[in-house]
This record gives sequence, C-alpha cells and structure tokens, in this order.
Amino acid sequence: MHRTTCGNSFSQRTRTAGRSLPTRSATGRSGSSWTRTSKPSALLPRPDARHRIEHAGVTTDEDLARMVALGVIPVPQGRFVGEIGDGMLAALGPARARHCYRLRSFLDAGITLPGSSDSPVVDGSPLRGIHDMVNRRTDSGVPFVPAEALTAEQALRAYTHGSAYAVHEERVKGTLSRGKLADFVVLSDDLLAVPATRIRDLGVGATVVGGEVIYDASA
Repeated sequence: MHRTTCGNSFSQRTRTAGRSLPTRSATGRSGSSWTRTSKPSALLPRPDARHRIEHAGVTTDEDLARMVALGVIPVPQGRFVGEIGDGMLAALGPARARHCYRLRSFLDAGITLPGSSDSPVVDGSPLRGIHDMVNRRTDSGVPFVPAEALTAEQALRAYTHGSAYAVHEERVKGTLSRGKLADFVVLSDDLLAVPATRIRDLGVGATVVGGEVIYDASA
C-alpha cells in the first residue's frame, strides 16, 4: 500500500509539472502501471500527455483498449523477440505468449508506436531491433507470434517518427524535413528494399547527428 501511495503521489506531481510519466510492465497486466497513469489523468486531466508503459510485455485486448482510451503509449522492444524470445515463450506458455510484445495490434488500434531496445539488457542496435520487428523469429529460428510482425517501413517509422512522438519531440526530429535536426545514417543498402531476413546484416557507412558527422566508416 505504501508503494502504491508513493507511486500515485509521484504521478500526480509529474502531471502537475506538465511532464509525461513512464511506467514499466514487463511480464503481464500491471495494476500499478494502470493506477499510475489512470488516477492522475482523472484528477489532473491534460490533453496529449503521452504517458508511456515501457515494455508492455503482455498486453491483453482489454489492456489495449484501455491504452487507447487513456492515450497511453506502449514502448515494446523488438530485439527482445530475437535475443530472449525463446525464454519468454517457454515461461509464458501458448495462451499468454500470443499477447507478448504486440506490435501490429498497437498500430491497428491507432497507437503511434515507438522503437526501443532497453539496452544494455539486449543488443541496442536499431537495425537488429527493426529486423526482429519485421521477422518476428527468435535467434534460434522459432516463430514468435508472427501475426504481430510489421513491414520494414512500419518498423523504420517506429524507430524514427514514433520514438520522437513518444517524447513530444516530433517537431524537431523523427523525420528529415526543413527546420528539423539533421539526424540520419547512411546504410550499405536500402532497408526498405532488401529481403527482410537481411535487415540485421546492413552496414552503417556514416552517422550524422544534428548535422555533424560523428561516424564515417571511410575515414
């Protein structure tokens, strides 16, 4: 009870300060996550708050409907599917695994989906994260709820626009357009054109952050 009270107090202070609240729910339906997002939202309503649930590891259809109603953004990690997916499948069993690390369901519900790695828990490479969001197979080759797979374009948008949107920064980054930060990479091939199974093998030729070249493979 003490922890819940403290969590609610922190959540209310966060909303009063005009900030977004990140909570965590990795293994199933989390009453504390919903309490921290729904109660402050009711007491201190603020449009477009974009509170987040990090991981949203197991999300039922009821949970998903509630996310949409509250305007909460789930932040799943695509790389979890490849790197620790076998263990999650074994631990959850078939019934719960079908709700594990949902992606397409979030998009179909109208949620702006971000990309995330949770590094150093797993490999933080965005290309590996995108690869697993598209292929939905563990590193041992076992299918991991393939119905939740995204297209390469959807996964790329999650890692760019979606992540910027989740932290209220889509006006300055997330897409390449006039007036925004020049954050981009140069890849060895077209991520949207190569076979899906090759995405993780693409090389990075250069990385530019804020218009400054911070990595150049040819240098």
